[in-house]
Amino acid sequence: MKIIKLENERMAQLTREEESTVDVEDGEDDAKATVKGKVSSRAESTITDCTKRIESYKTKIVYLVTKISTSTTKVVTLREKVTKLKTTLDTKKAELLETTKTLRSKQEFAEKNPNGTAANVAISELKVEITTIEKLLKTTRTEYVKVYAESLSLQKLIDFFSTQKKEYEDEIKTQEELIEDQKAIVEEQKEKAKVEEKVKAVVKAQNLVFSTHQKVVEMEEELSEAKKTKEEKLAALNGEKADEDKKLKLQQDELKKLESSKSALEAALKSTTSKPETTRITKEITGVTEWITKTTTMITKIEKKVTTITTSITETTEKWTTTITELTTKLTALKGDAEKDEEAAAKSVNELPGTPGDTSKLAKEKPATNAFGGKGAAAGTDKATVSGPTAGITDVATTVVQVTEAAK
Repeated sequence: MKIIKLENERMAQLTREEESTVDVEDGEDDAKATVKGKVSSRAESTITDCTKRIESYKTKIVYLVTKISTSTTKVVTLREKVTKLKTTLDTKKAELLETTKTLRSKQEFAEKNPNGTAANVAISELKVEITTIEKLLKTTRTEYVKVYAESLSLQKLIDFFSTQKKEYEDEIKTQEELIEDQKAIVEEQKEKAKVEEKVKAVVKAQNLVFSTHQKVVEMEEELSEAKKTKEEKLAALNGEKADEDKKLKLQQDELKKLESSKSALEAALKSTTSKPETTRITKEITGVTEWITKTTTMITKIEKKVTTITTSITETTEKWTTTITELTTKLTALKGDAEKDEEAAAKSVNELPGTPGDTSKLAKEKPATNAFGGKGAAAGTDKATVSGPTAGITDVATTVVQVTEAAK
């Protein structure tokens, strides 16, 4: 049964996949007709198979009900027999116990009166009676075990038959539900054929709307990416410039310290008259002068790098500002095209069966509003006022899905 259920689910999945893989485009009429024929044929074949299975299951259920009824009657009889045997066992056990007590009493009397002939005769008779009761108990116990086991086996068989019957009943219910599903598929295929031609025009218009909308989305993403790139590049350049500015300030501060130190040394050199002191100060001035030269060179190098970075910032700003302006212009133009395509799509939607703009013989009455997006016909007129099938450009994809699914 599980295999049958899995097979039915697989067939239903194949049906859905076949329907979803064929788009409504030019040149695909024959392909869609073939698919629809296969879907309907498969559904009708499934209905036939399910009907046969149901009849088979019903026959099996009748057989199981008969077996359950027969087995139940046997079980009742066996249980009655078990009860009688149990009563017999209990009675004989009590009788054996009582006889054994009587035997012991007689034996005690015989021991006290060895010459009593009557007591010995009674003891012999009681022993024979006990032997007879024990044999009867053994025979009854054997029969009791056999009957009880047979009763238990039959009850298990009844439970098994009942379980099978329940499974068949559940499977019949499943098959009946599947038949209803397949009938719905057949009816659905008939309904789809009625609106096929008008759907083609609608889907074509909606595909154009979707395509334009997709271009708008892609352009918005490209514009967003351009803005993000500009921000990232400028952030990196400004961060690099800030680092270089810090380095430059450090070097400039260092240069001021060195120049101040040199000035102090030169003043000390002028005021001293000691030759050794003059030599020492002169040596220190030479060392400080070398550091001033190195620091000045470093400052020049950093200033050159800062200038280069500043130039890069200017060039990057100009480049990406131009790019963003161009993309914004293109996006505006695409949104304008999207609005025009929406207007055209709305007109085609209003020609579907069941919409205010439907002029076909299938239209029994025109609704006040169009479920697919157009507005209903004005009072006293046969023409529907057309509005966009979506509230905005971002709703186009939803409209495509609604129209396509409703028209299938």
